[in-house]
Amino acid sequence: MNRNSISILGVILFFGFIVRVILIDFPIPTSEEARLADRGFRLATEGRDELGRQMPLFFNAQEDYQFPVVSYITALGELIFGKSEFGARVPFIIIGTFIIPVVFKISKRFGLNQSTAFLAAFLIAFSPPLIFLSRIPNETIVLTLLFAILFYLIIQKSINILLVVSILTFIVLTSKLAFFILLPYVCLALLLQKEESKPKKITVLVACSAVILIGIFLFLTNSQAKRSLLENNFSIISNLTISNGINTLRGEGIQSGWNPFWERALFNKLHFITVGFLHWISHFNLSIFFGQFDTFGIFNFKSLGAWPKALIIPLFIGIASVVKERSKLSLIFWLFLILTFPALFFYPSINLELLTLTLPFMALIIAIGFIKMNKLISTLIIFFVIFEIITTLFNTPLEIKKAADTRPYWVKSIIDDVDKLSQESAVAISDNIISDITPLIGWYTSINPTNQYLNNDTPYRFLQYDMGNIKIIKSDNNFNECGNEQYTLFLGERDFNKLKNKLEVKVSKIYQDNNEKNAAYLILNKICIN
Repeated sequence: MNRNSISILGVILFFGFIVRVILIDFPIPTSEEARLADRGFRLATEGRDELGRQMPLFFNAQEDYQFPVVSYITALGELIFGKSEFGARVPFIIIGTFIIPVVFKISKRFGLNQSTAFLAAFLIAFSPPLIFLSRIPNETIVLTLLFAILFYLIIQKSINILLVVSILTFIVLTSKLAFFILLPYVCLALLLQKEESKPKKITVLVACSAVILIGIFLFLTNSQAKRSLLENNFSIISNLTISNGINTLRGEGIQSGWNPFWERALFNKLHFITVGFLHWISHFNLSIFFGQFDTFGIFNFKSLGAWPKALIIPLFIGIASVVKERSKLSLIFWLFLILTFPALFFYPSINLELLTLTLPFMALIIAIGFIKMNKLISTLIIFFVIFEIITTLFNTPLEIKKAADTRPYWVKSIIDDVDKLSQESAVAISDNIISDITPLIGWYTSINPTNQYLNNDTPYRFLQYDMGNIKIIKSDNNFNECGNEQYTLFLGERDFNKLKNKLEVKVSKIYQDNNEKNAAYLILNKICIN
């Protein structure tokens, strides 16, 4: 690279970093992201996670076990910068920014010209999902970088086995998704590798298989690992069924003398394979990639619309160009299937983390399409999409309002009051104000972590309900007047209605959500819970 090329890439990197680092406290974390942030601080300061386990390999979450890499990355940021939004987020900002030069390098390795490589880097720098995910602790942005680096290392003229094995290890320890994706992904990358010797390619495949097997073995050491795989990743082999038509067919099969194994295979499992395949293919719906990507505000800004719509034209031009010229880039289209095929097994929801992994390769194709377009039109589109991203970044009140259900900013005012009042007396808060409020309490309050410690080393789908001076109210709890263990209450609608029908109390404060609806009530009366 000459000096001018380095300067241009440096400018793209600089602005890619800036759009990720400005307004560092936006968006508010979800419960799982808050769990990672709180855990990171505990690991950084005490060497224990939020449940008191000393430097564990796998962690607890609301839905499944969490793999270690993201938690320890978060811990590193908070070790350096303390318990703060910046400390929890800056490692992921750096990770998200580093995807930019990796995609540039992949573009150059494919023989694309400088302009195309710069455009691919630009698209990654200003990709709304990648900007959004660079601002919060999550495994998706880490996987996106690691898979891109792995691809780049394998398609080099000479494969560095040590580096490849290191990246493979980090990928396996980042997410369970790696168990499904990694081997076919490496096989395709090796098909694109035309210069390395066959023995070295075989070595890479053997190393990849070994790392996956070791990862699976380590995961299975958890007490509930098999249950986790069945419930979260292999619904296709469980006994779940649609109880209407399928059970009718099974009944007819039994009456006709079918073997029980075959009637179950044909009427249960075959149904799941069909539906699973259709679910997998549905991930390539253009309305997802080129509509808004994520309409829930978990993976993306909700206000966007023009940016993705503007890119659909260069995408089709890029696809046509790659196919027409019979470029080796055409093999990249298989990556979209490889990176998303786990959706065949776990559904019905769209797995946006899988789609995110495809974005670096989609950027290459769109960049090729841009080069084929009229320069004036391409320049106008680029200017327009930059303007929309910047406008969206500085229009956070609209984003906060639109994503009130998935990222409830309003809950911070409740947690601030919980923190203050819990210093003076016992506090109880409804578990239905938002889903799994405990991690947000751990992250935004000064609670003593030892109040959360457990004796169970590997709890599965565990929710914390008792944190010393702060208690979580469940749906089966009741209220009464008594002389012992009295609580100041923060109640959701469910528990508030239950309380007011039983006792006469005064509401001291009403908390409203971002849509100005009553979401929680502060009751200063000292109430007992049983």
